[in-house]
Amino acid sequence: MDEELPVDIFRQIVSFSTNSRTILDLWSVNEAAQEAIRKETRSLSKKSPIRVDLRRFFNEANPFQWEFFDSENTEHKKKLHENIREITRLLEKLLEISDKFQIDNLTAAALGYQAELDEQYLPRAPFMLQKKLMHVLSKFQSNSISISPVFMRPSRQIRTFRHRIDQISTLDLGNMRSLATCQLRSLVFPALVNLENFTWSHANHRILHKLPNKEKMRTLNLTCHIVGRPKYREFMFLKEFVNLDDFYLGFTVPHKPSRMEMDVLLNLYQAIWSRKQGNLLESFPNIQKIGFWNSPEKIFQQLSKRSLPLDTLSFGSMNQSLSKLCSFDSILQSFFKFEELEDAIAPPAIKHLNMNLHPMPAVGPDYYLPNVMNRINQLPDLQSVSLLFNCIFHSQMTASWSLESKKEKSSKRRPVFDTNYTKFELHAEGLCGLLDLDRQLPPSLEKCTISLNLPAENGRKVIKSVVDFIAKLGSLNDFPELLEFHIQILGVKCFERLVHAIGDHLGPHLHRVSIYAPLQSTEKKAAKRLMTRIAELFPRAVEISLSTDFFKILLSESAQSSPNWPNKIVKLARKYEFDMTKCKVSTGRLPRNSNFVAKGEEPRDLTEEEEEMAIQNLEETIVLDDNDDKEGVEMFEDDDWINDDDEDDEEQEGYDELENTEIVYESEEDELEGLERKLTKESDRRHDKWQKKQKRIAVISDDEEEDPDENKENEEEGDESVVDWDKLSDNDEDGEEEDRSRNGLMDDEAVESDAVETDEEVEGEEEEEEEDDGESLDDSDDERLFEHGPSRKRQIEQKKLNAKRRRIVVSDDEESD
Repeated sequence: MDEELPVDIFRQIVSFSTNSRTILDLWSVNEAAQEAIRKETRSLSKKSPIRVDLRRFFNEANPFQWEFFDSENTEHKKKLHENIREITRLLEKLLEISDKFQIDNLTAAALGYQAELDEQYLPRAPFMLQKKLMHVLSKFQSNSISISPVFMRPSRQIRTFRHRIDQISTLDLGNMRSLATCQLRSLVFPALVNLENFTWSHANHRILHKLPNKEKMRTLNLTCHIVGRPKYREFMFLKEFVNLDDFYLGFTVPHKPSRMEMDVLLNLYQAIWSRKQGNLLESFPNIQKIGFWNSPEKIFQQLSKRSLPLDTLSFGSMNQSLSKLCSFDSILQSFFKFEELEDAIAPPAIKHLNMNLHPMPAVGPDYYLPNVMNRINQLPDLQSVSLLFNCIFHSQMTASWSLESKKEKSSKRRPVFDTNYTKFELHAEGLCGLLDLDRQLPPSLEKCTISLNLPAENGRKVIKSVVDFIAKLGSLNDFPELLEFHIQILGVKCFERLVHAIGDHLGPHLHRVSIYAPLQSTEKKAAKRLMTRIAELFPRAVEISLSTDFFKILLSESAQSSPNWPNKIVKLARKYEFDMTKCKVSTGRLPRNSNFVAKGEEPRDLTEEEEEMAIQNLEETIVLDDNDDKEGVEMFEDDDWINDDDEDDEEQEGYDELENTEIVYESEEDELEGLERKLTKESDRRHDKWQKKQKRIAVISDDEEEDPDENKENEEEGDESVVDWDKLSDNDEDGEEEDRSRNGLMDDEAVESDAVETDEEVEGEEEEEEEDDGESLDDSDDERLFEHGPSRKRQIEQKKLNAKRRRIVVSDDEESD
């Protein structure tokens, strides 16, 4: 060992590798390596156990091997259980090194399968596998316990760490119920003498008073499951946790609750925090982070009277099922109550504001959001704002985020803000646009994060507002401090459009940028061009994070499954001229560092009608870059859109040479390659149809010249009210008499026009003919526009006017009689 590698260097490698499988590879080198690893682990675990993040330890947090669990897919269930067996074997090998490891993130998501709602609905590991995992986990000397129900039953979780309950400082019971088999009241809670951090998402408030040493608690996160109609006095035991730094209190919501059930829960929650009932908030003098399931009416008044500023104020809590959200109504009610004081007290000192909200059935987010943002901008000490809302009850946010008038929105003068926060995060579940959101953000903004989970059916219609919002953020006069921008859009294929929009407006001055969205084109050639373009669009970036689907096109399957996948992305970035000495290229998703992972709908392809509308919009939004750098809109003729197959190669070769006259589309060329191909096909189809029409017209005109008798018969058929007596034979006269007799016409009802017509009669006939001509033009379809010269009917009528013939004019009034 000494000859091959210095011990101190090897120990540094061990210290760096404790959170990955690499430490197991080093352990298998030789006995000297094992002895060096034992010494290093003893040194690192003197003060506390070595933390091991299970997701990184299992597969290096590989995003290419992560997906949502499908309960109907039997392969997913089989693969999940295989992964549990594999992690059990790995933990057994880790025990050979030392038992001073603390296993964190023991969940199904760490093994590559994210639950859509909650992991308690995932298939649990087989019985014998649970027993083996219990035996392995019980040997680790960890003081933090958090076990997903996927790995074992709740009662087995308790038995796993029952022999060292007094050593536990952090305990997360998840959604565990207070069952008799778990012995929480009699055995577990009384023995937790060193507990400092406690989380329970299905808490029974009637047994929480069994926790000893309440003054040692630092973090308390409770979501109580209410049964019956308890009184607020049953929650006054919470005043005994006097040294809390972080506190959240919430209630579980019943499935499809009635209005009476919700009123009971809301009234109870308001009574707990009411000042008339003892003011629970005053019992926590050292509180730094506090969260509410429903906003107390006078919470801002209470916070404004505190002597110390509050680090973090949260309304609602995030979990995978979004079942702990706060209502918009309660937030606005609290703001309105505070405004009633009319500046009698100063606004509360809050550094970080987290709002996880949902609308009510009667009122949509288009009312709530502008009002909430106006009140947020009146808090002077804010440093960051995080806003998540779920568009339930079929609500949507497509209106303006600002309550300003149209004149104020169109002016260049920005609103005046009382706040100067630097970070803004937004996540929306449902149809949400960003119209005028820039009018609600202060000029001090340094970091902006936008995450939209749009419906596939109609989510496309808000993309324009997103692009406009990005363009407005690019104004250095309005947002001179903006250095980071992160965006994720699910449900709509718009990755290419976002890349170009962000690169054109924000790229020159961004330091960190993230773009996650489904791709419009999955062709590898297009992805390569876009990767090269990204390196050019962000010259000052030190960190660029792109969509996982984008890297799946460029990386091979072996690279995606490799534990060394970060280096594979680095190697790929170097190939496309990224400066890796100052820029880091990676992948990920939004929101980050959260218990919630958004699942987007499968993007829907356009229907034929939507494609035609997109083609029409594309024709109307073509922009040419003139040599004078003046942008203008030019409508192309139909022939300009027709691409001959022989000219495609020449156009592709000359593409790079025509940068100054390159056509720039509003939605960008790379994004709309598919639409352009369909546009070319549609143009060719219409052109062929037009040519066939022209040929048919030419054939008809030739037939008229070759067979004048037939044309005259057609003329007679076309206008039955005019008869030329000079051209009729005797047989024709007999036939006419028979026709008139069948039609009920008498000889004396016909008036010969041998005499010269008067001027009034001629003028009347010309007026009637002009009216007929106008009607024929109005009734004609668009294809008539392709014809040159007068119509066939007009030609026939012109011949009749030139030929002086005798006519019988049949009155329409008499005919109707």
